[in-house]
Amino acid sequence: MIDGKNYTRELGGGVLNASLRSSDFPVDALCDFALRNNPNRKLLVVSRVAGRHLPVRPSQAVAAFDALANKIPADLPGPVVVIGLAESAIGLGHGVYESYQLRTGRTDLLFIHSSRHKLDCPVLVYFEEEHSHATQEYLYAPVNADDQELLRNAATVIIVDDELTTGRTIRNLAHTLMRSMPNIRNIIVANLTDWRSMEWVEQFEPSMPAPTKVVSLLEGELSFRGGPEVVKMPKLLGNNQFKDDYCSAHFGRRGLRQLTLKSKLVEDCARAARGRTLVLATEEFAYPPFALALTLEQQGHDVVFQSTSRTPVIVGHGAMRCAMTFTDNYGDSINNFSYNVAPGMYDSVIICHETPEGTVDESLVRALGARTVRF
Repeated sequence: MIDGKNYTRELGGGVLNASLRSSDFPVDALCDFALRNNPNRKLLVVSRVAGRHLPVRPSQAVAAFDALANKIPADLPGPVVVIGLAESAIGLGHGVYESYQLRTGRTDLLFIHSSRHKLDCPVLVYFEEEHSHATQEYLYAPVNADDQELLRNAATVIIVDDELTTGRTIRNLAHTLMRSMPNIRNIIVANLTDWRSMEWVEQFEPSMPAPTKVVSLLEGELSFRGGPEVVKMPKLLGNNQFKDDYCSAHFGRRGLRQLTLKSKLVEDCARAARGRTLVLATEEFAYPPFALALTLEQQGHDVVFQSTSRTPVIVGHGAMRCAMTFTDNYGDSINNFSYNVAPGMYDSVIICHETPEGTVDESLVRALGARTVRF
């Protein structure tokens, strides 16, 4: 039930309550809810616009990216570094970066995203996402020397995440960032939904290492009581080997100013897109596939976008109606999931990956009758 400022629903035998302080969009336009196998944080806020667990039309996602970017001041002290947080906010962060870049026309901007993968290259920041089943996150040094200088001299950092519940992860990251980016004078925290209690709101900014402004499309508080018992999931550390042969340095993990898609890749995918089409990104490789999906939509194709995920979610409660389970394509032999996707649901499926040819689980490819595309 939604009455404008209050939202109540049953979820997995439990009761979810939300009270809204402000919202630019209706709750149901921005997010849904699900339950995950994680007693540290059982409730999962599932974005309807980020294209991670639920399909989204690219143009609808862009509208949310634009709305969030519009809340970020255009005249921030520069240089400015935009950080998208793995895993769920990599595509969101890149989308907000491109929207902000387009609106302001600034050239002193750099996008970079964190990663859960271990690479054999300089680490700028290591931090923990305390509530997650996959806690480790790395921020790596940019490849390009000019990008390294921009990051080192940055006066403002914009940290983008899909939702804010306490702010502990952001705080951990911000304090650690100061060691590599000592000139930071401003921090912007941009989120689709901000679910911090007033207690967390009041203590957040004073605990940050530089003046901080939080912007979001929705502000409110959540509570969840009851629901099924869940067991603590083991940490997902993979095989702890370097993933340089699997992870590209050219799409944001090692810094990026401007994304360009190869025209032949777009043309080939346009020919492959028949009827209702799903562009399926894989794990951290999020935004280039989204940019492909957006281009196909602009060409007139019937396209939706979403991504595979590491997150183990309880199917049958809330947002998650079904799931496909398969092996990851980064050589870790861990389970990945594609939610609300089933064989026969789409006329054509294009699975996009940065990893070497043959790494996408063949069982997923066969089940969806998909075409795989390496960028």
